[in-house]
Amino acid sequence: MDRSEPSGRLNDFQRHKLRAWTTYAMDFKRFGALDASVLYRYNSALTYSLVANGVPLTAAQRAANPGYATPPTSQAVYFGERGVGAFGDAQMFDLAFTYSVPAFRELRPWIKAELFNLFNDQSLVSYNTVVTPKAGGAVDVNGLPTEYTQGAAFGRATAVTSFPRSAQNFAGQNLYARTFLLSAGFRF
Repeated sequence: MDRSEPSGRLNDFQRHKLRAWTTYAMDFKRFGALDASVLYRYNSALTYSLVANGVPLTAAQRAANPGYATPPTSQAVYFGERGVGAFGDAQMFDLAFTYSVPAFRELRPWIKAELFNLFNDQSLVSYNTVVTPKAGGAVDVNGLPTEYTQGAAFGRATAVTSFPRSAQNFAGQNLYARTFLLSAGFRF
């Protein structure tokens, strides 16, 4: 196995992604119309690699220099294949209700309520994956460590983006928790 450029899954590999939705429309004639919709979203886990960055070249690697004018001084060392780990899955339910009323000819005022991530799924869909080579552990033929130590924050959220994205607001900013949006307007 190539320790610096192994084969395997890239970090954005995702096996499954499912969207299932339904809409139900109710027409109350003069009293308006109500549309109700439910959306189920499922995202299977993304993958991550166990990699230590900035590992200095070993004496065996420096001796095997194929003649670089300026050989590298550090490298990324993978512990296992690329994409060996997987974060958590995420699944969310969204609801939307739109009520409109006939006002004058084709003019129809409407109001819409949307509830994203109804059950407030806060699964960790990414987290800290920092590992360091284990000092004094076993090494391979190139002198590279084959064992690692997880960082102190391994498995912990690093930012709000470590949780599933529920929606975007009107300014295009991502939202990451249960979200309620209310809008109104006119159709004509």
